[in-house]
Amino acid sequence: MSSNPITTVTAVTPTISTSAYQANDAVGGRMTFAIPASSAAVGGGGSVLSLTVIDLSGQNAALNLFLFDQPFTATADSAVFAPSAADLANCLGVIQVQTSDYVSAGANGSVATVKGVGLAVRAINTAALLIYAQAMTTGTPTYALSALTFKLGLYTD
Repeated sequence: MSSNPITTVTAVTPTISTSAYQANDAVGGRMTFAIPASSAAVGGGGSVLSLTVIDLSGQNAALNLFLFDQPFTATADSAVFAPSAADLANCLGVIQVQTSDYVSAGANGSVATVKGVGLAVRAINTAALLIYAQAMTTGTPTYALSALTFKLGLYTD
């Protein structure tokens, strides 16, 4: 394990549909959040501290971000989110973003931050600490292309 704990932020902007989503649809495909090996030793890990969602379309839709410690078979964008039982066995947890978490940024969209997440993560790869994720909406948003960015704030040891 690393002797110097590090707090870092890693971001992913998934490719998403510009058509209306339905409740329980996957939003984008599988995302991979990578923290360089210099920040997380193999066998080490850390904790997800926060999730920030930047929504350039200002849809302010409730979302669930499912986090996994192994690659999984992603649900296709805009299809009903339905991970297999085997994939769910590798789920680290779910971060829920509520509509009330969003703050308007005016004409440029909105931002939601979920603090105090506290999900444990571990390094299972020699090159990086990898966290896999897929978002699911519980609303019916219509986003512009590349309108969402997900940022995980992590503490690694």
